[in-house]
Amino acid sequence: MTTILSPKFISNFALKASILLLSLFIASHTVHSQATAIRMDMEWLSSTANTADFQIRLTNTGTNTVKFNSLIVRGVHSPCLTTGVITWQALNDNTIPGWLGWPNVLINLPYISSQRKLNFSSGTGIFNSATAQAIPSGPDGVVMGTFRMSTTTTWAPDSDFGFVWETTSGGINGYVNEDATVTSIRHYGTVNSATICASCLSLTASSSQPLNVGGVVPPIIASVLSVSNANDTICSGTSTNLSAVVTGGAPPYTVTVTDGTDNYEATGTCSGTVSIPVSPITTSTYTIVSVTGGGFTGTGNTGSATVTVTPPTLPSFTQVAPICSGATISPLPTTSLNQISGTWSPQINNTNTTPYTFTPTTGQCASTEVMTITVNAPSVPIFNTPVSPICSGTTLQNTSTNGISGTWAITGTAPIINTVIVGNNSYTFTPTFGQCATSSMTTLTGTQSTSSESTQTACDSYTWNDSTYTQSGIYAGTTVNCQTQTLNLTITTSSSDTLEVTACGLYTWANNGQTFLTSGIYTGSTSSNCVTQVLNLTISAGATTTTPPPTCGSYTWANNDSTYTSSGTYTYVDSCGTDTLILTIIPINNTITDTIVCGTSYFWPETMTPYFTSGIYEGPTNQLNGQCYTEILNLTITPPNTSITEITTCTPYTWSNTGLTYSETAYIFGSTTNCVTEILNLTIIPPNSTNTTPISACNSYTWNDSTYTQSGVY
Repeated sequence: MTTILSPKFISNFALKASILLLSLFIASHTVHSQATAIRMDMEWLSSTANTADFQIRLTNTGTNTVKFNSLIVRGVHSPCLTTGVITWQALNDNTIPGWLGWPNVLINLPYISSQRKLNFSSGTGIFNSATAQAIPSGPDGVVMGTFRMSTTTTWAPDSDFGFVWETTSGGINGYVNEDATVTSIRHYGTVNSATICASCLSLTASSSQPLNVGGVVPPIIASVLSVSNANDTICSGTSTNLSAVVTGGAPPYTVTVTDGTDNYEATGTCSGTVSIPVSPITTSTYTIVSVTGGGFTGTGNTGSATVTVTPPTLPSFTQVAPICSGATISPLPTTSLNQISGTWSPQINNTNTTPYTFTPTTGQCASTEVMTITVNAPSVPIFNTPVSPICSGTTLQNTSTNGISGTWAITGTAPIINTVIVGNNSYTFTPTFGQCATSSMTTLTGTQSTSSESTQTACDSYTWNDSTYTQSGIYAGTTVNCQTQTLNLTITTSSSDTLEVTACGLYTWANNGQTFLTSGIYTGSTSSNCVTQVLNLTISAGATTTTPPPTCGSYTWANNDSTYTSSGTYTYVDSCGTDTLILTIIPINNTITDTIVCGTSYFWPETMTPYFTSGIYEGPTNQLNGQCYTEILNLTITPPNTSITEITTCTPYTWSNTGLTYSETAYIFGSTTNCVTEILNLTIIPPNSTNTTPISACNSYTWNDSTYTQSGVY
């Protein structure tokens, strides 16, 4: 039997609330047939903000009448029901006179709060086999008692009672088939004595099921997704919670959301608000994939939530400069340059290089930072100054070879000294303040310095002690045993004196006594004043005869640098005799090539040159078979053009240019003559077709030898 909840009940528990009803089905049967079958139901009646009433109905679905004399109600309710204290009572408002004595009205019944358990048993002995209440066969059954559950607060929204029968001891006691012995029948299918009702009571439904509100459990109709303002922006590596508000159905609710790539799921056991933890690594927007609750899948899911992910800020600090061991290190700042607060560890150490880690205070979106402070051990100045005797006046270096600057003083005295003095002395080097260095001491023996001079003269340059000098001057050389060599050098710039000589056959030069047989420029001796003698010699071999191969157009004779344009014998007299030239000149003929080009340019292979304008161009001169020819190009460049013939006809058309007949409208290219391409624009009009030409004219218009003075279609 199904009970419809009153509007008051619905308003207190909300349409969204899912209330579970557990029905216990009991089947009673004999060994040979199912003549006895009993079902025990819990039926909800009504509710207020903090009460809920239900009744227990026994129904005999078999064929034999059964009498019962006691009732057991044991089971637990949903943990989501309320935050208050639960009590329950028997209302005892049924109409069966025999049942009015049990249980007593408005007495709190046994309830185990730690287990959320109803634990009522009416006990036996109220009836005997003769007076026990009969449960006749039929659909109506008998209401055995009504009960009320109460809370000290109110029922939680979206909660359900979720009452679950206890499957080990809940049941009823009765007189089966007029038996005089009371039989305990439990819903899990056993009796403690009777054999005629063995396993007559069995569970045929789940231990809990939803309450049928108005015949239909409210569907899940909407879902709203949000994120709290405090958590809509998070730091990378942290997490936040999305909130989905679910209406309808029955808890537990399961909500699945997606960020477009991965799905995330969470279940809310009691209310319609489900918290879904997410840990995005980049800014992500979440939408609802699905919502389920009470065996139903939600529809109309709406809403989205965006979680903005901020990368952690790297704290910025001014690097502490390296220090010398033992120097003071100021406390490190607890707030970075970009305003991030935190603490440093470990403690400051001014004797060893140490990395220090800055950990931001909780609640800031910032990462740790490490600063290493370098602690240097004091350096000892190193010099290349020998300890053996050195020359007085030697400059003491104010910077050591390992980069430490400072000053020198004779040990035990205050005045600064820059050079080595004569005698055995101890010198102390004191580093300039601010350097991580210690003082250094060395003993030097100063020997008196002397010098020896060498006088030299040279032309242009002089090399001494592996050094080359180009200017006059006095130069200091190496020092051996504190004696320094000195060079007094005079440099004179070199010059030359050239003698021009022309001779026949050979020439002997008095400067060096050498005899020369060929022309050339020869270098002689250099005087003490750095002047070098030069001979520019021309040797003539005597009279010559030159017969060159036949030449096209002209010939230039190198002997006298003259150009000849006709054949003949020519002579030239010089100091050594008469030179003769026997010359053959071939006249040049022109070969003219007339070229007409349709286009914008022409490439002439004779000159390997492109030409872009018309004109006459001269090419190379070639000698062939005793004749000389000059190639001439007479070039005409004509841009390409077209000539279009417009033809409209109703029948196929034969074009004389191509000799072909055309039966369809077309644009036809014909032959090209003198850079003009013939084009036929042919229009074939099907027979019986009309071609309308709109014309506007003043006063009159002549068409096809007819003159019209009125507007119209003709």
